[in-house]
Amino acid sequence: MRKSQPTSSPPSADLDPQFEQAIQRLHQWMLWGRWLVVLLLWLSIAPLSIYALRAEVALWLDYFTWTALRYGLAFNPLPTLGLALCLASLLSALLWQSQHALVGISDRERQRLLRRVQRIHQQGPSHPLWRWTFGQTQNQVNGS
Repeated sequence: MRKSQPTSSPPSADLDPQFEQAIQRLHQWMLWGRWLVVLLLWLSIAPLSIYALRAEVALWLDYFTWTALRYGLAFNPLPTLGLALCLASLLSALLWQSQHALVGISDRERQRLLRRVQRIHQQGPSHPLWRWTFGQTQNQVNGS
């Protein structure tokens, strides 16, 4: 059994509103990043995989059977792997977003996001994600 480790970060009720906003922005950025990866996979790997399966697709359009589908995919492992990667990434992104929409962000993931936000804040504007997490907050504080 795992022992629960004490958290060194403050509970969410005591968080600075700036950090709360930064956590939400980082979460949004991760959401958009996941969907961008899924889109890039579907625009790059999926067409190449379908093109490699063009002979089987022609056969499936004429005489579709589950056996033809099974053997077409079994004897073309690279295109099958490419399509499986595209489908897996799509399902992963859908499940991840659905879980967050229905249940919310878990405490464990919230702590992970908080640690990441703290690292971004510690590094400052030289961090690539600074602009997305703290850039808008700093403008609001300065009155710009």
